[in-house]
Amino acid sequence: MSAVDEIHSAIDKLTKLRDESTSGPWFPWRSQSGHGNSSVDAATYDPDNPTTVCEGWRVQDIDLIVTLHATIDAQLEFLEAALKAVNETRGASSHSGPAFTLARAINGTT
Repeated sequence: MSAVDEIHSAIDKLTKLRDESTSGPWFPWRSQSGHGNSSVDAATYDPDNPTTVCEGWRVQDIDLIVTLHATIDAQLEFLEAALKAVNETRGASSHSGPAFTLARAINGTT
């Protein structure tokens, strides 16, 4: 797959995942469900009336989900800028660097 195709594919996949997922902002929220101090629920919207998902997960896992969800738009901007640069340079050195690495990670390719 060319670098342009790889980056396009990553943009399409990440955009679809963002658009089909529960919108944010996401925040860690500890419910009163008795899971103990080592787990939280991920929640969205109003902290006084949260929509709970991933109930009882480890704090570290929820923090990762919350953080990654908040970075999706920045990742898309980064990939769009990289795609523009690849197109302007006609693909020179486009199969290396952080944008290509990110695109391959999003696409699950090696």
